[in-house]
Amino acid sequence: MAGSAAPVLLERSFRLSAAGLADGRFLLSVAATAAPPELLPALAALGLPEAPRESIRAALPGAAMLHLGIEAGDVLKAYVERPDGFAPDGGAGPPLHRAWKWRPGSDAVAMDRYMLVPPHQARERLMQVPAPLQPALWAAMAALEAKPGWLFLLDVLGAGTRRSLDIRCYDFERSIGDLAGAIGTAALALGCDTAGLGPHLAEQLGHLAFGSDATGGLFLTVYAGAERCDPGMLA
Repeated sequence: MAGSAAPVLLERSFRLSAAGLADGRFLLSVAATAAPPELLPALAALGLPEAPRESIRAALPGAAMLHLGIEAGDVLKAYVERPDGFAPDGGAGPPLHRAWKWRPGSDAVAMDRYMLVPPHQARERLMQVPAPLQPALWAAMAALEAKPGWLFLLDVLGAGTRRSLDIRCYDFERSIGDLAGAIGTAALALGCDTAGLGPHLAEQLGHLAFGSDATGGLFLTVYAGAERCDPGMLA
């Protein structure tokens, strides 16, 4: 990303699950038109197989944003975001984002679709969040002082049981500390220790993602602390 022709947005995240608090996750985002020409060779060097690389190449024309990052220690991810959506998937409408996740050295690649939830379907989708996370979800909603019809929601569809609901929170101008009660409720439901949460409390809240992973394990992911970086600082 150091060769990008525009500032790069850095957004950090952490995930609560039965495995504990996973920190050190991040996304680097840039306007697709400013993405560095070395992007696809870099993805090849990072072990992304040819087929998904070609999917990314085909998706870049007309894309708004490109996101690259790391999660779960050695899992890499690349997202392409299109303002007008990709080709519709069945009757679900067009996904706004596609995301590819992989481990270097493995040919297995997971692909997720991020579907915009229409306002009139927001409450129905909120009710589909796994039952153990429902108290934390509604505590978060109360802290955001939001009504379901106002929410920008993304239904994240993956393979098997991997599904989550992503709530964009930037517009509410809340810190993670403002939602500490809701996050604590989620941690209790997940059996997760929040001892490492302290350094994050002052960060601006970005997104909340409630869901289940490929093994059926429940999680809450908190995105926050977005900041602009000079691409030269990434070299």
